[in-house]
Amino acid sequence: MVVCPDDSIRVVYQGEISPAKYIRAPIPLPATQLSGKVEITATLVYATEVDPHHPGNYTRAGLEPSFRPHSDKRKDASQHHADTKPFFGKGRKGLTENLLRQDAWKWENSMHASVNFQGKSLKNPAFDIHYNSRLEGHGHNPSQKLHYALVIGVRAAKVTDLYDQVVRRYATQLEPLRPVVEIPIRV
Repeated sequence: MVVCPDDSIRVVYQGEISPAKYIRAPIPLPATQLSGKVEITATLVYATEVDPHHPGNYTRAGLEPSFRPHSDKRKDASQHHADTKPFFGKGRKGLTENLLRQDAWKWENSMHASVNFQGKSLKNPAFDIHYNSRLEGHGHNPSQKLHYALVIGVRAAKVTDLYDQVVRRYATQLEPLRPVVEIPIRV
């Protein structure tokens, strides 16, 4: 977790994901319901090999994030995971592969978005991230893992101690990042 203003948090996830696997990146929030508008900002980047012989399918890997804002909301009681909502790009349901590439940034190795929510609509929100791979535009199962970084920011203007609440709740799970080099700031 990165040090930031009192009404904000910023969390950095980094690691690697195996082909055709999923990882879950929870968005840390206080145990109590947030009031007012909450802005969630996320940036997902990863390093992938390229396919120079297929310019239309130039990346060999893609991470597909699914945003789950409320852990208790399910359209069908038999669902194992909570419902998803669009976050990066336009809504994904029913879109063709071509539209997913154009409007939802499928196969792009850098994604960034900010979305506003009402605090009451968030409960244990998370991103589920799936690793898709391809070779020459076709499905493929490589042996190497994909390195990624996900930076999530949350700002709740009506919660003046958001940072402190999250630090207390996740004291054993999150670790503040400390700068290694001090950069002098001139005023």
